[in-house]
Amino acid sequence: MSLDHYDRQRKTLDRVQANNMKGRNVSGSEDITWAGSDGEMHVIPGDPRPEREGREGDTQPMPVGNDLPVMHHLVQQDLEARLQVGIKRYGQPLQPHNGRDALRDAYEELLDLAVYLRQAIYESENPRADG
Repeated sequence: MSLDHYDRQRKTLDRVQANNMKGRNVSGSEDITWAGSDGEMHVIPGDPRPEREGREGDTQPMPVGNDLPVMHHLVQQDLEARLQVGIKRYGQPLQPHNGRDALRDAYEELLDLAVYLRQAIYESENPRADG
């Protein structure tokens, strides 16, 4: 079977899941467009957008589309850059069974992330008087 077939199946399952989440029929035919990291406009024709407003516990508004970069593309660029850093630093890309404990490495990185996030939260809630 072609990849298009599996993509159509995935989209159908996404609609079913959205229906189950909201208990109502979700359908639509709006095109989804975005500016790619290559500067080109990309379109997914007729891809339905599930209604997700009012999800229990979600107090934020639905995202508003714009002509700014797609975050996934920025992450892909960052991943490629990190791959190059790793190759330069360690002489090879990260691979499984490399002698390190991946869970410990990830946990320690997560702890660092938590500290950086807490710093950002503190700084946004407590701006310095001097600038």
